[in-house]
Amino acid sequence: MALRLAIQARHGIEAADFLCVHAYYISMDEVSSNAIKLVKAYRRDWPDKLIFVSEFSNPDPFIQNSAMQKGEQARAFMQQCQKIPGIGGAYYFIVSGPGWERQALRREDGTSTGIVEAMFAE
Repeated sequence: MALRLAIQARHGIEAADFLCVHAYYISMDEVSSNAIKLVKAYRRDWPDKLIFVSEFSNPDPFIQNSAMQKGEQARAFMQQCQKIPGIGGAYYFIVSGPGWERQALRREDGTSTGIVEAMFAE
């Protein structure tokens, strides 16, 4: 759906300096099969555009992934993005607030949800 919309907006994209893409997944398998595949499709269709992944994460609050699992998924996404030429940056979901506790990096009181620690664990 998103790629189809981008194709319909081709003239606007061609006039732009860069392109932003949101990429989501709900499992480790979907990091590659959905999210990275989408980023690569944009790279293929607009090889001369700098691409920013302006938001990525596992947004599904009903999947009982631990913070460690979500961090590992995010790390895998970032590592795979680094291998795609022309990616200017990739930004994890940054919003926090009621209803976003299972996706955000920090709770409303400022404490960590544990996702970021898992993203950079050795």
